[in-house]
Amino acid sequence: MSAEKQNPNPTNLITSRTVAALLLFFAVNVAIIGMVPKETKELTAEILTDNPNEKRKQGRWIWWVSRNYLKDHPDADIALMGSSMMSSAVYSAEANYLEKDVDCVTDKESNMLSDMLQKRLGTRPKSYVFAMGGAMASDHYMVASTLFNKNHKPKMVVVGVNPRDFIDNTMPSVSSTEPFFFLKPYAKLDGLADCAFGDPIERLEWIINDYLPIMSIGRSFKETIPKLSKQASNAVSIALTGEGNLELAEQEAELEKEKTETASKPKTTEDVLNAIYGKQSEVKPGVWVIPPRPFYQFVNNMYEYKRRYKNPNPAIYGPQKQFFQAFLKRLKDENIEVMVVGMPSLWPNRSLLPDKFWKEFNQFLASSCKDYGATWIDLSDDKRFNNRDYLDTVHMNKKGGDKLLEIIADEIRDRKNLAASLTASETDTALAGREKPENWQ
Repeated sequence: MSAEKQNPNPTNLITSRTVAALLLFFAVNVAIIGMVPKETKELTAEILTDNPNEKRKQGRWIWWVSRNYLKDHPDADIALMGSSMMSSAVYSAEANYLEKDVDCVTDKESNMLSDMLQKRLGTRPKSYVFAMGGAMASDHYMVASTLFNKNHKPKMVVVGVNPRDFIDNTMPSVSSTEPFFFLKPYAKLDGLADCAFGDPIERLEWIINDYLPIMSIGRSFKETIPKLSKQASNAVSIALTGEGNLELAEQEAELEKEKTETASKPKTTEDVLNAIYGKQSEVKPGVWVIPPRPFYQFVNNMYEYKRRYKNPNPAIYGPQKQFFQAFLKRLKDENIEVMVVGMPSLWPNRSLLPDKFWKEFNQFLASSCKDYGATWIDLSDDKRFNNRDYLDTVHMNKKGGDKLLEIIADEIRDRKNLAASLTASETDTALAGREKPENWQ
């Protein structure tokens, strides 16, 4: 017998074992696929509050937005969606309207819009601000597909859009945003997965986690162990000291200290913009606050947008369009009225993009709204807004926010389908369907 036969090639042996392991892995999945129920993947208030973030009172922006909606505002009639352009206008106007601080982390209602609509419609709808700094068009779809369902969904969505939401050159792919990463286990991507993942390995990981039941079991086991461990730790702490989680008490004391220190500092334009942008990954209540009344010094952010708009047709543009149309379709299928607002900005910012882009972009938005029964309001170059309405070249202050909410309230009053969605009973709305109003544009 030759030496070669007595000592098989180790590389071939490793390869054979790897193939065998993969075949066994998939065989096990096939064997148990009928035994393990398909995950519903519904994001609930219980899931969000049964989370370390809840005890720490600290978490990422998307966790706070999702948690506050499902826990405290599931009956909101109007969803205000968009990026920091929408949130800056709404929060700045709200702080001035209420004459008190507005916390971007926890204060998610627009009382100002609700009161405006009460004067115009005779009913006071509740609103919820989903708008987040850095949100892309794809993130709107992720929010709608995970947080809006038959148990709780708004009657109307008002979404502000801007070129940055579609072509931001600092975003490498749809899947690179924080909301996408957080919500993807609960979202139905279907065909959108083809354009969501820029990295083939990331796409493969999503397929494995989404379809293989053994991965689902592993996730459930992984999530259960820390929960049981914390429950045991808390029980021991109570038994030994008569008190619960000491770490949690220390965190709460630190949070109160941070609130006090922050409240004593005068707010600058940069502080307000940072609160609106949502620059920090993890945030706490009482820190990211917009105060009422003061006039802030204008900030020139043209350099930032030169980077964002360097290429007016980046690879992410096409996928963002697909996600936006899927967003409109989902809302139409859920019988939710939609107003798409082309957000105003100052001319130096608009001039960073060529006229050809603006023409194509506005045509895309107008035609998409028409195809899916949404109302299109183009304020991108509206002469009612001037440089005194802005914190920088795109984010509005309290004056700009007042104007924007007045326009939104007027449009809702003047368009039959929008007004009816907030004033008609559920039965009337169902019977009316989604017929277009006479003054539809």
